[in-house]
Amino acid sequence: MNEKDIYAEIGEVITEESRGQSDDDVTEFNSTGLAIQEVAASCII
Repeated sequence: MNEKDIYAEIGEVITEESRGQSDDDVTEFNSTGLAIQEVAASCII
């Protein structure tokens, strides 16, 4: 994986600045960072 493979940051997906992926895409989530992002991501999942 490299930088061109990154579709969006989790914060952009949560705030709907970036649209979600299709059913065929794979999501990799690195949970290091702000606790509020982790809480928001857990609510979505």
